[in-house]
Amino acid sequence: MAIKTYISLTGITYTFPVKVENKVHWVSFSGDQIDFATSNKQIQDAIEKDSNFTEGRIGIFSSDNKSDEVKPEIDPKEFPDVTDLNEAVAVLRGEPYKVHHSKLKSKDAVLTVAKELGVSFPNLLLE
Repeated sequence: MAIKTYISLTGITYTFPVKVENKVHWVSFSGDQIDFATSNKQIQDAIEKDSNFTEGRIGIFSSDNKSDEVKPEIDPKEFPDVTDLNEAVAVLRGEPYKVHHSKLKSKDAVLTVAKELGVSFPNLLLE
């Protein structure tokens, strides 16, 4: 059975119940990466039906363990109108990314989070 690793896309630690075969299983995102891994197909299906997944608060980080290189599934998006760091922070804090302000405290942090989410700011002026 393939291991799937789910990751918080918002920087928030989530804990929520999923029901599998009339039993409640608690899914808890934790650790430095704020992630949760399971090889149980029924739990994977339940997570992927949960509103946290369908509304984009959590995503799949890895769907197998065959490769050493792990890449999150990302839909790249470009924001050419963003020209300063405050505008970039506003984009990342807004829909659909909802990145917590504590992850956006420096220029480097903003650029790192943007890269992780597949967001680019081609006209961003950094001094």
